[in-house]
Amino acid sequence: MLTNYFKTAIRFLYKDRLYALINLTGSIIGLAAIILIISYVRYEFSYDRNYSNYKRVYRVILTNNNQGVSTASINVPLAVSNILTRELPQVEMVTTLDDDGSSSFIKGNALIDVSVAQSDSNFFKVFNLPFVYGNPKTALNERNNIVIDEETAKKFFQNKNPVGSTLTYKNVFGESRPFLVTGVMKNLPSNVHFKANAISAVNFKQQNLSWASMMITSPQYVLLKENTSVEQLKPLLENIYRKYNFPTGTTLTFQDVKNIHLYSNIQDDQYAQGNIKYIYIFASAAFLILLIACVNYINLTTARSLQRAKEIGMRKVLGAKKIQVISQFLTESLLFFFIALPLAFFLAFFLWPSLVRLLNIHVDVDFLLTWQNIIYLLLIGTAVGLLSGLYPALTTSLSRPAVVLKGERFINGLRIDIRKGLIVFQFALSIILIISAILINKQLRLLNNMQLGFEKDHLLVVETGRFPHGSSVFKNELSRNSYVKNVSISGWMLGKNYSMPGTDEKKEDQNTGSDTARINKPFNAVQLHADFDFIKTMQLKLVSGRGFSKEYPSDMLNRDSILYGKSNLSENQKEALLNSTPIILSEKAVSALQLKNPIGKVVSNNLVRGTVIGVIKDFEGTNLKDNMPPVVLYGEADNNFGNTYIRIAPGNLQNTINYIDETVKKVLPYQRYKLSFADDRLQSLYTSEKRLASLFNIFSGLAILITILGLFSLIALLTQQRTKEIGIRKVLGANTYSIINLFATDLIKLIIISVAIASPIAWLFLNKWLQGYAHRTNISWWIFLVAGLSTIVIALIVISFQAIKAALANPVAALRSE
Repeated sequence: MLTNYFKTAIRFLYKDRLYALINLTGSIIGLAAIILIISYVRYEFSYDRNYSNYKRVYRVILTNNNQGVSTASINVPLAVSNILTRELPQVEMVTTLDDDGSSSFIKGNALIDVSVAQSDSNFFKVFNLPFVYGNPKTALNERNNIVIDEETAKKFFQNKNPVGSTLTYKNVFGESRPFLVTGVMKNLPSNVHFKANAISAVNFKQQNLSWASMMITSPQYVLLKENTSVEQLKPLLENIYRKYNFPTGTTLTFQDVKNIHLYSNIQDDQYAQGNIKYIYIFASAAFLILLIACVNYINLTTARSLQRAKEIGMRKVLGAKKIQVISQFLTESLLFFFIALPLAFFLAFFLWPSLVRLLNIHVDVDFLLTWQNIIYLLLIGTAVGLLSGLYPALTTSLSRPAVVLKGERFINGLRIDIRKGLIVFQFALSIILIISAILINKQLRLLNNMQLGFEKDHLLVVETGRFPHGSSVFKNELSRNSYVKNVSISGWMLGKNYSMPGTDEKKEDQNTGSDTARINKPFNAVQLHADFDFIKTMQLKLVSGRGFSKEYPSDMLNRDSILYGKSNLSENQKEALLNSTPIILSEKAVSALQLKNPIGKVVSNNLVRGTVIGVIKDFEGTNLKDNMPPVVLYGEADNNFGNTYIRIAPGNLQNTINYIDETVKKVLPYQRYKLSFADDRLQSLYTSEKRLASLFNIFSGLAILITILGLFSLIALLTQQRTKEIGIRKVLGANTYSIINLFATDLIKLIIISVAIASPIAWLFLNKWLQGYAHRTNISWWIFLVAGLSTIVIALIVISFQAIKAALANPVAALRSE
């Protein structure tokens, strides 16, 4: 019996080759989209499962909740690690991991950059990554030990075992420091939340936990003992807060290492992470594509039931039961989708490199060929085949012959044309994707073109780091080029957070003089340290007061050397010295401090100390997803550390860049640096939005393509079924326009209904998505109009092609068709 079903199914597919091919194309596209997205989602959820301890590893997060303002940081005082191991018996061990950036190591006469992270002797016990050479348990026991990956080992030692060899590090001062290679680990896979080619041992000086003084901080990870849950630690942590005098609102939380990649949104995170929100969006879009393909199959199968009415009727006359008719249709459906599956897999295999490049992930195509993916595909193919074939099977087997011929059903006396409902459903899904694509691109344009409060064009950014002999020599050398207009050094890097935001505690100021600003509410601000040329180089607008200048002795005074050096100043004198520090506030900072006439006012609280000399307009130098915080600008006459901002004149661009490159190598011969345009750095902040826009452009295009393919086949079937009617109309004088109108009128009504259904659904989804942006575009009415009109135009083109073909046919031949 089953063999007979397959034979009948193959004959039917072969007989209707054109419609089978169109149906197959849509199904292959839908299944390929699902295969690609499932593989991508599996990859994203596979992060930090590369070591056997991953279920017990947690990252320590320092959280500060102060009067409604909450901040979180991965940088925790090192003293906390000893407290955790001493006070929490459930903690097996604690380790640190601090990204040290790119470091230069000597190979012959050349310097080779290696990405290095710093840790301690517990690192490879917590993160038990596989080793090629060496003992992971003792590899980082001594200071200046280093473990390198296979890639780095090959660069320096070719194919030899490098354990026991020396790697020589050269710092920016030209000083050398030897590291002993004690192990070679396998290259870190791309699906771990930290990135490094080498791990070096560092022994920080142990400190007592003192919240009133400066402390060394670092990201920390704990390995819990077996059968321990984080919930068990909460009451013990409360005891720690009391015993070690944690400030009010300051707490520790443990973040599951498996959740770092997709669920972390911490400002000072060292590494770029993913976003679970986008995973859900991508998966939903791919599911919609597959759903549209399934609706295509159902629509075309029910429409083709006319050609099979005699076959089904004959089967029933000869004694076929309803279950046998249903089995026949389900077999055909399963066969159809199992033919589509390998072809869809081949298409996904071909498109995987393009998807990987688009998403900027580093994963081989082998990830597509895992046994988990094959099982998922078989389950999806079976489920889709059964669900897609179920409605046509039930319609054909259970309905009366007359109903089967019309593709309709009667329920409680109400006439329901399921086919029209499916068309509306299909177009609604496509329109949702089109509306989403338009608005996502509109939001991206807003982010790219928004006025930032500074001039981003003709601005170069050089990540320079430390200046061994101060920055003045470097700035003077750059300024010798006539195309270099201004140069400034700042500790802040464009596109990144200024500093960890701080919040002052609500206290009454001891100084009650009229020139002192009194803080009456929490003041959340960031501090930006830069030299005197920063405002001029960035072209910030000074609203009132003045900028920093060498002409003012108070601006030139190095207060740190006095306060933290050997001095005989009394506490009152130190307090007065701090309060005299010149500061420039942004307009938001002035507003937050509730200052009406800020120039000359002294701000004195736990966060900001100094005298206001100027006010600048707010500027957006970080991600526009977040609200720009109040900024306090501190001036430094000569920086020893920072990034370089260079304002250049238009024209002669390449020669200017070459000059800057040569100057860096001349003045900072051992400094590793990176040069980029400010505009490019800001564009890179919205990589995830660009990916989202690109994917939705693709998904909406695929949705329309599949829908139009199905519509093309459906209209062809309808014109074939109405051949005699069209012939009679032509004989009675109908023209081509009236024939087109015969099919177009109903379809346009269905598309209008689709727009009406899709618009509120798309609005709800997009409105929620836009809530994640401090600066967001409007959901304009024209977006829905464009989506609807474009769909109608495309549909009319398809209808016109088939209708014109039918209208131009010989009516005599049409009347003889039966």
